[in-house]
Order: sequence, then structure tokens, then C-alpha cells
Amino acid sequence: MRQTAQWDDAQKLADSIFAFVYGRVSISHHGRVGLADEPLHSLDPAAAVQRGRENHSTYVLYGGIDRRSAGQVFDVKIVSVAHGSVVWSESYPAAGADPAKIAAEVDSKVPSLEDDED
Repeated sequence: MRQTAQWDDAQKLADSIFAFVYGRVSISHHGRVGLADEPLHSLDPAAAVQRGRENHSTYVLYGGIDRRSAGQVFDVKIVSVAHGSVVWSESYPAAGADPAKIAAEVDSKVPSLEDDED
């Protein structure tokens, strides 16, 4: 029962981080951010690249609770659709995580318009 409660807390944290990240990125990259209709069911970069291709995206930003860590780690990745490579990734411990601080860091790592022209 305790593991389920930890997972629920971690999922609430992930939802909160998503809201902060989406808010910051949609403002800083106004008009260039979209949401997928369905969430990715994996933290695998290949799945993110495929989703990005389907949506004609340049980059895919995604994250979630790493299930292998019993809900204690939140992973975030930015993947280049053209190259299929992870541009940036970070893992954050769920315990004591600050969603606003995480969102600020993630937003600072999202490639800019100038980066897209390379």
C-alpha cells in the first residue's frame, strides 16, 4: 500500500511539473509549442522521435516518472527529431522537488529559434 501512495505522490508531482513546464515553454516559445493528443507511454527517445515525426516537430520535450525507480525520480528529455538524439536530459529526485525551479531549468534548455536554423 505504501508503494502505491508513493507512486500517487510522484504522479501528482509529475502533473505539477508538466503544468509549470508547459506554461513557461509556451510563453517563451510562443506559437511554436504544441501538445500531443496522447501521452507517450515510454520514456524511450525512439518513441519520442516517432511521435515528433508524426507531428512534424523539430524537437520533442517529454518527461515522466521513471517506473524503475519506484516513483522516486522524474526524468525530462529533449530530443531532436531530425537526428533522433537526446539534446538534453536530467533526472530530478521526487523528494523535495520544486516544480517551478525544474520548469525554469527545462525552459532554459529548450532550443531557441536560432538553434532551429542550424
